[in-house]
Amino acid sequence: MNQSVQASSPESSGLHDDDENEYSEDDDTYHNGLPPGAQRQKDIIKRAWPQAFDSEDSILFGTRSTNINLSTLHPEPHKIFRLWQMYLDNVDPLLKVTHTPTLQTSIVEAIGDLANVRPNLEALMFSIYCIAISTLPDDQCFSLFGASKKDLLTGYHFACQQALLNCGVLSTSEYDCLVALYLYLVSISSASL
Repeated sequence: MNQSVQASSPESSGLHDDDENEYSEDDDTYHNGLPPGAQRQKDIIKRAWPQAFDSEDSILFGTRSTNINLSTLHPEPHKIFRLWQMYLDNVDPLLKVTHTPTLQTSIVEAIGDLANVRPNLEALMFSIYCIAISTLPDDQCFSLFGASKKDLLTGYHFACQQALLNCGVLSTSEYDCLVALYLYLVSISSASL
């Protein structure tokens, strides 16, 4: 039994602290807990991944060919306030993912200069439009916004996707951006009901 313990020790298996992360095709031993050949495959995939996608975010929304001026996709200021109120009435009491007083101040400031909204806040604003519209029946969308629910959601979902791409949603830890992604995903799932 003593011999089997010695046979599996690092010294007897050819593993040493300095070469523990290396792999030799001629060596049939495990490295980093991976079977032979797996480390090489893992390295190949790591090198190929960036070449397959422009960024990590393209996995979620696909690639975009041009930058879009998102300030032109926001609704008029009075409609932004209406959507914000719908969010406060229909969504915030259930989800409680935003701090209403702080966010309301930021939105009011952003409305004054939509061309220069911070990317994270812009993504959050578009996600609020999406989820607010998703809570309304189609006839109310048409009477309040002059368009069908489907058309409004299509436009705001597209704008939200672009805004999320602008703030690097899959590689960020910014709270506003992550909340925007969450609200966007909830609006997508509720739109399909």
